[in-house]
Amino acid sequence: MNQRVAIVTLGTLERGEVANVAAILCGQVSRTNSRFFNEDTVKSKDALSHAAPNYSVVILKAKNTSQLAKLANENTEAICFSRIGQKLNNSFPDYAAAVSSSNAKDAEIIGVVVYGEDVDVRDKTRKFSLMT
Repeated sequence: MNQRVAIVTLGTLERGEVANVAAILCGQVSRTNSRFFNEDTVKSKDALSHAAPNYSVVILKAKNTSQLAKLANENTEAICFSRIGQKLNNSFPDYAAAVSSSNAKDAEIIGVVVYGEDVDVRDKTRKFSLMT
């Protein structure tokens, strides 16, 4: 069973924003799906710890927030991140309250992670281009 993780961000984000959104979504999906990372620690000969992902991860870009909202709504295995999260960093109670009282349009989704069977994730994210 080949699994895949696709992180789709808004194409107009700056590179630093893309990196931030991808890191947040990757961290959240690893909490949701404990198989995302291998439990074994991978060490090099010089004892440096290395990441141990079990699944392939790709970062893609969407043309607009509507595409991201549609992607999230059509997939049960999807997690969103929005402008609300960007504005309310380090303030989880305020973030949770703002998100729970908003809809996708109001929250302005800027990233979605979709995960699951490789073939399914590829099919669902086919319309998005590779982030460069």
